[in-house]
Amino acid sequence: MKGELPTIWLGEYRIDGEVVSRIGRRGDEFVAEFASLGKFVSSARGACTYVDPAPNAPSWAFQKLRNGLFDALLRHVQGKITFHGSAVASGSRAIAFVGPGGAGKSTLAAAFCVGGDVELVADDTVPIELATGSDAGEPVQVVPAHTATWLFPDARAALGLDTKSPNKTPIGFGSGRAAAVPLAAVVDLVFDPEIGSPVLRRLRGQDAFRAVSNCAIRFVIDDATAQTREFDQLRFIVERCPIFELRRPRDLGKLHGCTQLLRGLLAVQSAKVEAT
Repeated sequence: MKGELPTIWLGEYRIDGEVVSRIGRRGDEFVAEFASLGKFVSSARGACTYVDPAPNAPSWAFQKLRNGLFDALLRHVQGKITFHGSAVASGSRAIAFVGPGGAGKSTLAAAFCVGGDVELVADDTVPIELATGSDAGEPVQVVPAHTATWLFPDARAALGLDTKSPNKTPIGFGSGRAAAVPLAAVVDLVFDPEIGSPVLRRLRGQDAFRAVSNCAIRFVIDDATAQTREFDQLRFIVERCPIFELRRPRDLGKLHGCTQLLRGLLAVQSAKVEAT
């Protein structure tokens, strides 16, 4: 468009040399572009100013992007934390699963929910709210964001779910709860071909900080004030919420063992909070 300021790209993500997504600035605005899905622009105050689907972008995929990652990017401009991950809740406590793409976050969340006594509160993006002050009894909370998780056929088959669709399919698990849920733990997921059974361990210090920092969704990456604010928020999370690592084999047949291990973790952490 004539007179439009140029976009200065600040970061990009490539697969096999091709740019899949990138973020940048256009004057005071923030721009996110996804090659096969569309473009998103935010004002400096965190208000959506422009959304444009790419030609031939599947409507379901663009809507998922808009309701997930776009919202997460807006939250970052607004000074809030959102994890790339999934989260489930049992009763009054939640547990979040984080890790890189393909780590099995959605699959593990769905495996939790199949039993019926656990519900999904977030998939792909996990909005986090932080409460500070002397009266902050529940300092780290998850904001319910989604009621369905998206699974490939092999994961659906392993969980005894519908396998008719050859692509990712949304599977509903959430009740649509509105209130934020206290976060009992964050679990960083790692595949390890050298082990036969899942292993859970507590992360502390730099390891814990690195786990939450790696999963934080960012839009503003060239602003020192925003970077300092995010650092303080992540440190607050590490200080107030236990961070764990779950190492497991890349075997869908081991899902039950993983969920049993994590159910125990959720029960223990919930009991600790109730006792304080």
